[in-house]
Amino acid sequence: MKSLIYQILKYSSKKLLKRYNPTIIGVVGNVGKTSMRANMVLFLEQFSPVGTNIDNYNTPIGITLSFMDEKYPGKNIFAWLRIIFKALSKSWFGDSEFAPIWVLEIGVDSPGDMDEFITDFLEFDVVVFGFIGEHPVHLAQFKDKKQLIKEDAKILRALKSDGTLIIDGDDSVLKPIYRKRDNVITFGFGDTNIKASDFKVAIEVMNTEDRWSNYHSSIVPKGKFKVEYKGSSIPFQVEYVLGKHQVNSILPSIALGLVDGMNLVDISQQVQRIVPVKGRLRCLEGIKDTLLIDDTYNSAPAAMAMALDSLSRLKAKGVRKVAILGEMKELGSESKAIHQDIGSLAAETVDVCIGVGEDAKDILLSFHKNNPKGLYHWFSNSEEAASQIVDFITPDDIILVKGSQSSRMEKVSAVLLANKRYRTELLTRQSEEWI
Repeated sequence: MKSLIYQILKYSSKKLLKRYNPTIIGVVGNVGKTSMRANMVLFLEQFSPVGTNIDNYNTPIGITLSFMDEKYPGKNIFAWLRIIFKALSKSWFGDSEFAPIWVLEIGVDSPGDMDEFITDFLEFDVVVFGFIGEHPVHLAQFKDKKQLIKEDAKILRALKSDGTLIIDGDDSVLKPIYRKRDNVITFGFGDTNIKASDFKVAIEVMNTEDRWSNYHSSIVPKGKFKVEYKGSSIPFQVEYVLGKHQVNSILPSIALGLVDGMNLVDISQQVQRIVPVKGRLRCLEGIKDTLLIDDTYNSAPAAMAMALDSLSRLKAKGVRKVAILGEMKELGSESKAIHQDIGSLAAETVDVCIGVGEDAKDILLSFHKNNPKGLYHWFSNSEEAASQIVDFITPDDIILVKGSQSSRMEKVSAVLLANKRYRTELLTRQSEEWI
């Protein structure tokens, strides 16, 4: 039954794509692809209506539902029948509101997943290929990292002959993908076509009615950096950019502007529309006058290391830094070593390290080994942590909360959040189906 529904949705989606021939931008990678997608949508919406994945619908059926502007209805057969009727109607009569540009995040979890996207379905005008890193997530179903990268790279088979590849040039494991290709733009902080440099961050308190009504928080991190392209160097300042790696999620938007003929000065103004995203290095008011950095949407090893780096950049005398880190799943046989590496990084950055989940024990063992004076504690799951975490927090702490989606670390952030009235607006996974 599910297969039949998908085939109907796919048929209808293909008819719409053939009728309207939209520009399609595909986004793949292992770290930060959701943020890259969100930033590109905000950037492009200033010039044209843009369609994108609903929520985190990055599977084939999720993308067909996004084309139909419908959420997954679970086991509600009547809702499915309504969606099928809507899809067939759109395929026969068209959809006057079908977006002329689509930015689509493509997710692969196992070998062969990409085939369903690119075989007789999607064709891309632009592919954005984000960071993979040494220890990617979703590795459990793959033989090794090379097989995962090979699966992601299949998307290039569906890139139009005159299409553009925008790719993270700092990630050495990706170089074989683009070394011999034309129409490639690399981005990053290293030797890349679009180069960022001199990143600095400051946190300001903007206690205005506008900030509270729009963002339910007065805390505004401001990232400052330079962007160099073909001999030009322009300063950028973007609000709600706390980490250096968040700059990499903005650079593909800059690349799209450059491809379209814009200059860096104009682009530096257009990227000001970046807004804070729930669960992604979001600075919030915490209980006991603390600064809560909620980064609970998901985590790969590289993303957790980047979050710790962001925490290390915040300078405040006499203030404790606390990292509450949930275990990471889908890491395969290297899971133990990876969690130990995170513990070593935490030992260099934080005064208190709290681990959540069985695999997080390895974080704490390594943390204690490398920082014997540091305080540490372990909880078996996020529910246990949420019930006791307040006792471990002191006034003025800077607290980072991060972990894989399966760790459900947003439950910890919910307890530490001062403005619980706005929990749904500020934190990820607060809908009824999650709670």
